[in-house]
Parts: sequence; C-alpha cells; structure tokens
Amino acid sequence: MAEFQGLYFNGKTSAGLPVSVTFLPTEFQLTSPTDADFLRIWDINLIGRNDFNDDELVELQYAASPPEYLEVKDPAFFGALKEKYPKAVFAGSRYGSLISGDPLPLLSVLAVFVLLVAGAYFWLIPKTAEIVAENLPVSAEVKLGQALIDGMLEAEEKDSVKTIYAQRFFNLLHASPQNGKVSVTVVKNSQANAFAVPGGHIVVYEPIIHLTDSYEEFAGLMAHENAHLQHRHSLKALFRNLSSYFLVSLLFGDVNGIMVVVAENANSLKSLEYNRELEKEADMTGLKLLEQKRIDPNGMVGLFSALKDQKGNLDLPEFLSTHPVLDSRIDYLKTEIASRKFQVQPNDSLQYYWQKLKGKSVE
Repeated sequence: MAEFQGLYFNGKTSAGLPVSVTFLPTEFQLTSPTDADFLRIWDINLIGRNDFNDDELVELQYAASPPEYLEVKDPAFFGALKEKYPKAVFAGSRYGSLISGDPLPLLSVLAVFVLLVAGAYFWLIPKTAEIVAENLPVSAEVKLGQALIDGMLEAEEKDSVKTIYAQRFFNLLHASPQNGKVSVTVVKNSQANAFAVPGGHIVVYEPIIHLTDSYEEFAGLMAHENAHLQHRHSLKALFRNLSSYFLVSLLFGDVNGIMVVVAENANSLKSLEYNRELEKEADMTGLKLLEQKRIDPNGMVGLFSALKDQKGNLDLPEFLSTHPVLDSRIDYLKTEIASRKFQVQPNDSLQYYWQKLKGKSVE
C-alpha cells in the first residue's frame, strides 16, 4: 500500500499539519504522525488539482467547506497517482489538459490573441499617438520642436547668409502655421532635400535651392513645407513612428524620457515619409497659398518635375529618390491648376531673394 508524506491545510489557518497519505481504492486516508486523533478521508471524486508543477510539488484541493488542501513534494507521488487512479481528474496535468484532444480551439484563441496584439501595436498605438499629436498644446510642440532642431543641426553646417535670405523670402509669403512664426534654416549638405520640423521649423539643404529654376519653384517648395507645419503632419508622423517609445514613457510618467527619445531620433525627420493623403493635402494647401500671393502655381509642378528628372544626377534622400508617386502628384497638380483660373503677378522681392539664394548677381 503506497504511502507518502505531505502537508495538510484545513482552510481555516495558514499552518500546515504533517500527514501521511495512503491510497485506498476510492479515497485517500490522511493521518498525522504528530496528532494521533487526526484522520481525514478524501473521496477521490471530490479531489482536484491546484498546481502547475508536476515534478516538484503536487497540490491537491478537496471540495469541503472550507476547502482543504494537500501538498506533497515527492517526485514519485505524481506517478503513483496516475498509476493508482488513471482516470481521475487530479491524476492529469492541469496545463496538459489544455492541449489534449482537439488543438484547434486553443490555436484559434492564440491566433485571435496574436491578432489583437498585432492590431494594437501596428494600428491602435500609432493611431492613438496621432490623436495625441493633434491635441498637443502649442507650447509643448514648440518645446519639442526646439529639442528636435537642436539635435538635427548639431552636426550640420549652417549657411548663415542664405538662412537670412530664405527667411526673408518665406516672410514675404506671409505664411505661418497655426502656432505662429516659422524659422527657416539653410544647411550646407550634399542632399537635395527640405523638411518641416514640429514647432515651426523648416530646414532647406542647399542643393534643392540650386535645383530650382525660378522663384516660383522655390515658393512652391516653401508653401508645401509650410502646409506640413500647418496641418501638423510632421508632428503626427513623428509620434506615429515613435509611438511605442512614447507609450512606455507615458505609462511610467517619464515626460523627460519622451524628450530624450525625440532628441535621439531627431535625424529621422530628414527622411520622414508621409502617406499619399498627407502629401496631397500639403500640395493642395500650398497651392492655396500660392494663389493668395498670385504666384504662378506651375512652380510647384516644375519643382517636382525637376526632382523627377534629376534622380540620377543628384544626391536625393532614399524616400524621395524611390518615391513612386511623383508622377501622380504632377498629374493631379496639373489637373487642379487647369480647373481654376489663377491670377499671376510678378513679385520682384521674391525674385530678388531667390537670386541671392542662388548666388546670382542682382541688377
């Protein structure tokens, strides 16, 4: 007759009583070597498993009132249970029963769980981050933008003279996003690029200035980047790209941590890619500004055409050099321009500052 040593808990106190466990045909017999009067009989039909470790510790629960418990730490105990009571519920592994029989229900649950996690990671968290960006106070965006621009320009060589000309050119457009003044910075770099930075900053690389053939084309570039600021596109894209970092920082209330993450990822804005919907919104908003200032809107078309034609001759950022939608952008801009009557008027002041940016002599 098999006998094992364990601890019995009566469900009323936390103290365990040393017991000897004897297997009978339809029940357990519990006696205590320290209490001669102690005797408990457990019906095997009322015994359940309460553990998740078959090898080291087996915990059994008896359906009494209050529930009673038995702990046996003996590697041979579980094997003896299975041999003596092979059909009893407690003789099987609790977690083993989960995968016994048809695995499809469990696999279905796991698949749904994985889809929910993936959906949260790839859609819900980024979407939430965009909503946060839309409602971010202007003061917070300005502070964020300053941290970004400081980190981005730290390793860049700024052209102070051309920065003045570009700023004056932009000011003549009377263009500014909802949060106020925009600062334009011209940087000496080999790439033909320009991008908007949250908080009211536009960075222009010299090669894209030289790519323009008229002040109208440069005005189209400025109007487009200003539209990204106006609609907070760069802020939304940044929050979306770094949403998982932001989530962790917000969960732990680490606002400074967010600023550190932003500063460390500042350079990502140089190659920030917007989806087609946001690019079209920026293009259309830019056209409205050109219309208001009576600047030839074909300048924006000319800029995109030049970027398309010069792919092999210029150092373009990867997202722009491989951009598949330049043709479609040119097409819908031409269609929009043809559908409206733009009043165009020469602007000598814009022409003057564009020529200074190009390094041309001004008569």
